[in-house]
Amino acid sequence: MSGKIAYVILGATGNQGSHVVKYLYSCSIKDIYVVTRDVNNPRSKQFEQVMFMGRRDEDVCGVLGFAHKSQVFPGVKVIAGDLENKSSLVEAFKTPMKDNESYKVVVFAMSTPSLASNGYAISAEVEEQSGRIIVEAAEEAKVTHIVYSSVANCDKENRPKYHRSKKNIEDCLKASKNSWTILRPVSFYETWARFSKVKSGCMTGLVKPDVKQQWVSLHDLGASAATVLRKYEQYKARTIDLVADELSGNEMAEKLTQIRKQETFRYSIAWFMRLLLWVAAHDIYEERVTFPEKEGGYKANKQDLLELSKTFSEEEFKRKGLVNFERVVMLNGWHQGPLASSWGIGDYAIYGLGFLGACFATMAYLLPESVWTEIKKRWAFYGLMLLFVLNLLIRVAGLLRKKDK
Repeated sequence: MSGKIAYVILGATGNQGSHVVKYLYSCSIKDIYVVTRDVNNPRSKQFEQVMFMGRRDEDVCGVLGFAHKSQVFPGVKVIAGDLENKSSLVEAFKTPMKDNESYKVVVFAMSTPSLASNGYAISAEVEEQSGRIIVEAAEEAKVTHIVYSSVANCDKENRPKYHRSKKNIEDCLKASKNSWTILRPVSFYETWARFSKVKSGCMTGLVKPDVKQQWVSLHDLGASAATVLRKYEQYKARTIDLVADELSGNEMAEKLTQIRKQETFRYSIAWFMRLLLWVAAHDIYEERVTFPEKEGGYKANKQDLLELSKTFSEEEFKRKGLVNFERVVMLNGWHQGPLASSWGIGDYAIYGLGFLGACFATMAYLLPESVWTEIKKRWAFYGLMLLFVLNLLIRVAGLLRKKDK
């Protein structure tokens, strides 16, 4: 593979892109360009300080044996580019070639249904439109290769709405003149940790206890993308499923019991979160609840990531193997020390407040259309914001209880 390679990363201020940057940088690669809508935004300037899995970098290093312990990435260049503006993306993709004409540009791309221009409301149509813009911009800029992060088995029947939009983007990419590789992750462990709770003797989730789900970590997505980007010629025109674990809620509880040894855990459904999603963000409810319970989930190929992970050599990433549930427990600090009690006064108060919010949302749907037309369009966004606020309050209440003890 001749010629110097520049790596252009979309979504570097978010979960997927930040992990791709981290793993590329661990390979001593300095020709990394990250694309952000607003280069003057404080988050854009400090993208390298994004916390991985919500834990300090030293904790991640301890569990994964990760080499790069600093959260500062000297030499990584931040450039402007808007996922909904084709001309700005073309310029972003051409930036490395302006710095060095001999550069071959390899792009990591991902799409999201939640964009700033749409008020961060969830929209599959907006995601598909931005995905097509990315593909067209890459083709016009004549990038060497594009690695697109999609979702597992999005081309099968009865997929959730946000999976179908990614399938359409895949079709657009395959029909273009771009050289491509498609990564298809399943549910992220980090998303599960965000919607679920692990407390003393209890852990919760959105689906029924015996429903098996496939999981992968953002760390494995980052390592996989970094590997494919660096060795793109080996992975041209390939679609790679990313799945590391397949566990039900009951099996997770059993494993956590084995890890903590002196404490028995049970799994229960997070009914409040489930209800709130059903009321305020039904499309997400379809993806997180209906899809695994009624359709059997992703049914992705487990061998793809297993084979790819064999190239996660110690010389490159200073780690081997996949991030399984046991590692997730350690990364979140659940393997040792006291956990918050299952219920407390603060929890009852917060869940009561949340129930009132859900009732208010239900009333909004029952009121005249003329009053709530615009507001109803935003309920997916408002529902997610409410989830975030409630989650934050619960965490603060837990910290206060620990401090009192």
